Amino acid sequence: LRDVYKRQLHDPSLMAGARVAGAEIARDRSSGDPEWVSAMLAHPTRSLLFLATGLRVQVWARAASGLPDDWRWLRTLLPSRRNVVSSINSLALSPGAGRRLAAGGDDSTVRIWDVESGALEFEEHTQGGISAVAWCAGGEDRLASSSYSHRWVSVWNTRAAPVATEYSGLRRFPEVLTGHGFSVYTIVAHPRSGRLASGAAFGGVLVWDVDGRSTPLLRCAGHKDHVNTMVASDRVFVSGACDGSLRVWSWEDGACLRELRAGASIRRLAWGGRSLVAVSAADRVLAWTADPAAPPATWARAWSAGDPGPGRDRARDLGHDLECAHAVAVA
Repeated sequence: LRDVYKRQLHDPSLMAGARVAGAEIARDRSSGDPEWVSAMLAHPTRSLLFLATGLRVQVWARAASGLPDDWRWLRTLLPSRRNVVSSINSLALSPGAGRRLAAGGDDSTVRIWDVESGALEFEEHTQGGISAVAWCAGGEDRLASSSYSHRWVSVWNTRAAPVATEYSGLRRFPEVLTGHGFSVYTIVAHPRSGRLASGAAFGGVLVWDVDGRSTPLLRCAGHKDHVNTMVASDRVFVSGACDGSLRVWSWEDGACLRELRAGASIRRLAWGGRSLVAVSAADRVLAWTADPAAPPATWARAWSAGDPGPGRDRARDLGHDLECAHAVAVA
């Protein structure tokens, strides 16, 4: 199933170019080749949007006018070496001011760029395609990554000096967190503490304390199928899975505080302000009013796009093909 999934990701005919705030982004500006957007991320404090196309990241800024369709391209963040058959699966901004952007993709490489200058500051190759990256709280030093091919989570010290190896030259090596029985598809970090949550195949959700131990702190049971995506706040984290459910978990004890139903496999989640947005495999984009400071029991469905009828027609009028939606961001 993983091989089928990856073939779908690499088939451009199955993915659409992204339309972001009315600006068509169907071609990469550095090569002119058609690309599909595999990951999206909005800067939490600045009007910046990051779009991953292939192994490059395009940086877009909202113009001073503030109009919904007034976005301009700033720069493209490039890798030191390019693999045209690979793509980025995950983007993450460092805590605080969001000065560093991390990316991980199918070429088994973790990269970090400086957002302002576009300089590539960190690039390390590992084993297995990277499914997700997440910054650990407490600074810009530690970055966690997961892999479709392995059952553990890697934690990198991005400021550590590389060590000499016999065959690979200078390398950095991560700390390994073990405990999953199957491939790890997604990770998310607590914004203020050293806790980290990970989701794996067949419903496994674990919580780790990366400051004190390399074995799981909590095990969260409930999902019946692969866990694809996660987002987090100070109090809770939310996971979306192939069983069509979103589960809200407590960071404190791992208890499931609420289950939200989407009706189909959840591909990606995004959380910004008071909006929790999900992209599902049933050609739908769903949103809940989800105030991080409010109890999950008070969260309510706000809207959905892609349902049969006027909602789907309106989405197509805007130029967005929901059947191909794979990434989402709240800007």
